[in-house]
Amino acid sequence: MTTNTYTPIDGLAGWVDVLRAATAEKARAEAVIEQARGKIEEALGDMEVGTVAGVPVVKWTHVTTNRFDQKKAKEFLGDAAESFMVPSTSRRFTLVDPA
Repeated sequence: MTTNTYTPIDGLAGWVDVLRAATAEKARAEAVIEQARGKIEEALGDMEVGTVAGVPVVKWTHVTTNRFDQKKAKEFLGDAAESFMVPSTSRRFTLVDPA
């Protein structure tokens, strides 16, 4: 894998501007979502379902997942736990702030 390989995308400058604007709008929307959700969750408390005019509009759903506990595996297996680790490589797309 090559790092820091540059390619000109001058013809996509407009799309970069669209991405910047949409990312900023998304951040503003996420802040509003977080505030609204917080207010609703606070009102729900321990109740399962919230209603408006008697109609259910929000609910808590219990979800159980099983996850691998690396710390516990290391405690149990010691250094042998490392032999079960598999490296994973991915690419992260990042919008670079103009300097």
